[in-house]
Amino acid sequence: MIDIIEGIEPDVHNYIAYEMLNPDGSAHPAKRWLLNICGRSEVIDVEKSNVVQLGTGMFADVTAGGRRPLIVVKADCAAQRAIWHEWRYHSSHRFIVSDRFWSALQAGNIRGWSPKFGTYPDHIEEA
Repeated sequence: MIDIIEGIEPDVHNYIAYEMLNPDGSAHPAKRWLLNICGRSEVIDVEKSNVVQLGTGMFADVTAGGRRPLIVVKADCAAQRAIWHEWRYHSSHRFIVSDRFWSALQAGNIRGWSPKFGTYPDHIEEA
């Protein structure tokens, strides 16, 4: 995953190594990394999206009817990124991944990492 992110966005994010301990106190042999997402961007296309803007300048996670709003990301911005925070989007996810990054994860059969989509669809359109 780190190689994929760095191939798309070199030298942007931090990867913090940590050691996971087994119940008996011994170190698990597999390397583990915490991803510190360092990119912030305004990529939501407000004109193509159906978002509810709050007084703070942020977007609500639901519409007035209680449903998730239609969100469209600017494709030219997303193409330059792997993963980032869209500071205006107040979501339980708190980050967005590009189609390019997600496709590379799938093509590489990367397991052990996936966003938690819950009841939301797993894709935000890039247009």
